[in-house]
Amino acid sequence: MLAALAFAIGIAATPQQAAIDATVGDPRTKAIRTNVVGNVALVRVQGGMDEGVPISGSILVQHFSFGWQALDYVDDACVLFARGLSYRIMNRLMIGQSLRTRRSACREHIDLDGGPQADVAAVREMMPGPFVPTVIVSGRYAVGTRYGFGGGQSVFMRGRELAPDRRCRWRDGSRRAQPLGRADARDLRIPYLRRDVREVTKL
Repeated sequence: MLAALAFAIGIAATPQQAAIDATVGDPRTKAIRTNVVGNVALVRVQGGMDEGVPISGSILVQHFSFGWQALDYVDDACVLFARGLSYRIMNRLMIGQSLRTRRSACREHIDLDGGPQADVAAVREMMPGPFVPTVIVSGRYAVGTRYGFGGGQSVFMRGRELAPDRRCRWRDGSRRAQPLGRADARDLRIPYLRRDVREVTKL
């Protein structure tokens, strides 16, 4: 039961398993290269699927208090750069990964996690995954973005009536198939979290 739950929400005990789970792999799927630097790792997998398409590439995973979780499929070094990783960390992650590099400047934009780290981890633990690139927490509310098996955003509200354990303090409020916009936020009666995630517009 716990193993099934862990698979459903993209949590794994090792970076290799988190990457394999994210690709909806069959028993033949395998991790052929893993580079771990601190709490992040880049895992090259072979034989998996993503959105119904065969995939053999690198997956960025990160370790949180609850285990390893897949953040992004990485086919280009610019994805790592957009996540704010230092060149030292990027170079160590990229060893043997066969990623594309560009001579031109990277122009990718990736929203990063925002809010208290403990709350971000608590919400991430509830996300269905398998890829969870971003969780943003603002006061009583949080929005998590996911992709793989479809995609969209999950909206969370802090549940005051629940146990004080941080893992239990958030409850899922609503799930949207499309990115959350101002109209959605107004319908849900929550603050609108802008793309830069550092500012909240009061409705």
